[in-house]
Amino acid sequence: MHQVSAIAVRAALDVAVAAGLATDEILADLPFDVRSIGKMKVVAWDDYAVVAERMEAACGSPERLQDLLAEFTRPHGRVLRARCSVHS
Repeated sequence: MHQVSAIAVRAALDVAVAAGLATDEILADLPFDVRSIGKMKVVAWDDYAVVAERMEAACGSPERLQDLLAEFTRPHGRVLRARCSVHS
């Protein structure tokens, strides 16, 4: 089973909250919520992919999501890249 650092999901959710996206809809039927993700170390890759797909849908297009992520992560991009890793 492939996993991704929970830091990546927390970062994505921070962006979603700051952008006013509905995190309840993004996290619907997933095994974590905005609070519990803070206690997790890893998330299943499939769940991470669902978060990404739902954020893209909430933004309206892949390009808008890219713009949003760039806007919110630019100051912290090196830190995020250094701390987010995929585990198998």
